[in-house]
Amino acid sequence: MLGSNYPGLALRPMQRLGLLTEALPEFGRIDSLVVRDFYHRYTVDEHSLRTIEHLQDLAGPLDSKGERFAPLWKTANRRDLLILALLLHDVGKGMPVDHHVTGSLEALDSAAARLQLSAEEKTEVKFLIERIWICPQRCSAGIFSMRLRFRVLPRRWERRNDCSG
Repeated sequence: MLGSNYPGLALRPMQRLGLLTEALPEFGRIDSLVVRDFYHRYTVDEHSLRTIEHLQDLAGPLDSKGERFAPLWKTANRRDLLILALLLHDVGKGMPVDHHVTGSLEALDSAAARLQLSAEEKTEVKFLIERIWICPQRCSAGIFSMRLRFRVLPRRWERRNDCSG
């Protein structure tokens, strides 16, 4: 199921029925958890499910912009491990740990044992969990610096929407 083209079609109803936390009890730590930060417009569990749904949208892009990314989703090896990493990546936010990634990796330990992941599979999921938060952090820093730059650029550059300086 996690490796299918549309894992969200199963995960969303499973979450609503309480079956997702039966299959992956670690996910229960973030059920309806509110975190107020730049990355979480929704509860943490909803954020994780929406992330998966946005990825699955690559399987059937709605516009020409998405078409160039469709092969990434369709040809991804071990998509199931990516989805598992996305389900676990923020679980640490519901745990009493110094950094949420530490908690998410602890959750991976218990999930990997129960799901009987091989050492290689666990290493891959660990790699993803450790790095998932880096991309948005870097992107938001770039957006912030671009916004700051637009505030100090001359008006003629603002009108042209030119970031090349």
